[in-house]
Amino acid sequence: MSQGLFSAVELEVGGVDPRIGWRLERLEVLNWGTFDRRVWTFLANGNNALLTGDIGSGKSTMVDAVTTLLMASQKIAYNKAAGAEQRERTLRSYVAGHYKSEQNEFTSGSRAVGLRPGNTYSVILGVFANRAYGTSVTLAQVFWMKEGHQGQPDRFYLTSSEELSIAGDFTEFGTDVSGLKRRLRERGARLHDHFPDYGRDFRRMLGIESEQAMDLFHQTVSMKSVGDLNDFVRQHMLEPFDAKPAIDDLIAHFEDLSAAHEAVLRARAQLAELAPLLAECDEFAAIEVQIGSMTAQRDGLERHAAQVKIGLLDASVSGLSAAIEARGRTLADLDAQIAGLDSDRQRLELERAGFGGDRIREIEQAMTEADAQRVSRRARFDQAAELLQRAQLPAVATAEQFATVRTLLEPALARVGEELAEADNRIQELAVERGGIADESREVNEELLSLQGRVSNLPRQSLDLRARLCEELKIADDELPFAGELMQVRREDSAWEGVAERVLRSLGLSLLVPQEHYAAASQWINDRHLGTRLVYYRVPASLGPSSGASADAVENPLHAIVLVKAGTFAPWLERQLVARARHELTETMDDFRRAEWAVTKQGQVKSGGGRHDKDDSRRIDDRRSYVLGWNNEEKVQLLIEEAQQLQRQLTRIDDERAALAIARRLVEERRTSLDQLQVFADWSELDWEASVNRIAELAAEKQRIEVSSNELAKVTEALALVLGALVERRGERDILIGENRGDERERDSQGLALQRFRAVLEGDAPKLPAEVAKDLERLFDKRLRAEPTVDLDAVDRADASIRTTLTNGIDTKRQDLQRRGQRIVGRMREFRSKFPLDVAEADDSVQSADEYRRLQERLAVDDLPRFEASFKEYLNTNTIRD
Repeated sequence: MSQGLFSAVELEVGGVDPRIGWRLERLEVLNWGTFDRRVWTFLANGNNALLTGDIGSGKSTMVDAVTTLLMASQKIAYNKAAGAEQRERTLRSYVAGHYKSEQNEFTSGSRAVGLRPGNTYSVILGVFANRAYGTSVTLAQVFWMKEGHQGQPDRFYLTSSEELSIAGDFTEFGTDVSGLKRRLRERGARLHDHFPDYGRDFRRMLGIESEQAMDLFHQTVSMKSVGDLNDFVRQHMLEPFDAKPAIDDLIAHFEDLSAAHEAVLRARAQLAELAPLLAECDEFAAIEVQIGSMTAQRDGLERHAAQVKIGLLDASVSGLSAAIEARGRTLADLDAQIAGLDSDRQRLELERAGFGGDRIREIEQAMTEADAQRVSRRARFDQAAELLQRAQLPAVATAEQFATVRTLLEPALARVGEELAEADNRIQELAVERGGIADESREVNEELLSLQGRVSNLPRQSLDLRARLCEELKIADDELPFAGELMQVRREDSAWEGVAERVLRSLGLSLLVPQEHYAAASQWINDRHLGTRLVYYRVPASLGPSSGASADAVENPLHAIVLVKAGTFAPWLERQLVARARHELTETMDDFRRAEWAVTKQGQVKSGGGRHDKDDSRRIDDRRSYVLGWNNEEKVQLLIEEAQQLQRQLTRIDDERAALAIARRLVEERRTSLDQLQVFADWSELDWEASVNRIAELAAEKQRIEVSSNELAKVTEALALVLGALVERRGERDILIGENRGDERERDSQGLALQRFRAVLEGDAPKLPAEVAKDLERLFDKRLRAEPTVDLDAVDRADASIRTTLTNGIDTKRQDLQRRGQRIVGRMREFRSKFPLDVAEADDSVQSADEYRRLQERLAVDDLPRFEASFKEYLNTNTIRD
């Protein structure tokens, strides 16, 4: 195997130029070390070159120039190239041109003497060429120092893809370096103020990928001899290897892999827990929407019923108007016929007078008057009979009976007045009663809505006040609990729950404020009008020694049956219970009288100092007023039952008010009838039978006269036919006129009703949403199809039926909503216990469902895919690499 200075690649084979790659063409220096005042050039022409000379001739100075072009000055060991052990050479010494040292005879010290004392500049320039591509790269650095400057020289760095020279490009620029920089930039050169930018630029231009290669270059160039080749390769060509970092990396990678796997499992477990929880929440929200829709339908019943009635009345009014117009046309025809018949009557009466009919005319005149009297009396008689029937008085047929009835009018009027007053009073009482029950029903419904989605028994007003406080202070609700939310009577001691509520009610309604929030909470409470009473306690972070009554003061104390929820407030609350609920649970009155502090199941409380108290303003087992506990299912059920009972009472009152309104209207009609009966003062006004008898007498006389003359009989017969036709036509006309008047009255009445119903639609109540209106239309259509006749009464019945159905449906949905709310709260509590950090901002209430939905979306869309990708990357990349 042959050995030589150059590798086989560098040897010229087959006529191929061995000077491949980037090679140094020439090196130029100006004012560098001892190379002073002119440009010194070292030509390599891309060949291997050997630099020789005597000691001190500048060989190392030229090598350090090349090194300075390619390495940062702070990394260069200038003294190694010269074989020196002390720092004889620096960048400053090269720029200043230090060439010797002088001894100071006064200080015995020495100082360096330079060729260039100051206000000069130095340039080093290297041109590299790649003959295969026919391209060149110029690297240069310019240094300068002002006179008296003691630090390192100022400098800038240059790279160019053109071949530059010191003489042609770095001279004759004046005294300002900025002029040189400007000229070089105009010629396409890139200037840098810092070596890192310059180093990256020239390594890119020369195709040097690694900065470590330059470090190796520096090590090989800057030393004159190599002692041990193995040590040199180990120290300068091989990177040191420390097994500990590799082991640490392996352990870290395994821990990362384990953490990624745990993150995947945790995300999948969370999604599995969230699926049924959010399914319940979706069903809860759907039921809320159904309740809202049904409530909106119930609230819109009056408007929709009014709209249906308007439709019926519009059609009826139009029909009545059309009938009135048709009768008007018929009446015009009848008037024309009557006019013709009346003309015939006049002609026949004149003919009959010529045959001696004057007496007959007198008789007929008398008969007409008697008949008119009969009609008038009969009408007044019928009117009186109808009024007597309405007034609930006996009918009359003789003067004696009429006189008797007249004596009954005044007493009857007095009784009617009393009945009206009683009805008005009762209606007013029912209105007041209904208002109170409606207010109570509204409060119960609001309390039910408040209890949905939470588990405490506290009144809504207390929770609303705390919600305001916590929202403005940016504090979670569970950081300021009410004592009642943290206390609950043991289930096996439920017989004593009522008296425990009475003894601990004031404490249960008290807000517990930890020391960390005391300043902000007390300031907030002091600065606002709360609108209610609030008691709160400052709970210290730690408790001092106990004082007061001992927990073992009695054998069977009340506080022993009260559970306290675990948490930061438990120690303080337990101490309060010992102090406030030291009462002995007594089964008999003898035991009660014997004990100093005692309670009975019936709610009597005996405290120190002989004080006894029994507050039966509410039943002791009335859970609606309970405030203790973290389970409100029984309270909710009782409130639902109470809401249903109140609704039944409202329905009963509405039915009674409607019945009273009808009864009052009938009594009012009786009074009107009695008032109108007083108009009839004498029986003769009503005796229509006397007029009938008079007509019969006159008719008999007329017949006797007509029999005595044939011509007169013919005229009389013709006249009778004409008169009969006249009576018939006039009767028809009167019937039509009466029908028109009745229809006009009905049309006017319906017009007033239309105004009332339109006022309902035009009132302050908001317009029904399109979906609600569509649902109500469907409900009414279904209900009205079952009616034989669709009229206003049918619409009222449909309204009442639909209202009852909706109310019962809302109550049922609310019960279902409450049960689902309890299940949701339980699932949320279980989830938070397993993953407390992921839902730290949420609480155990249905209102927090959106927080859990956002968590599910984040897990499914972002976290789980990211965790799985991270786990796969750790498994497939880091594990294989390790």
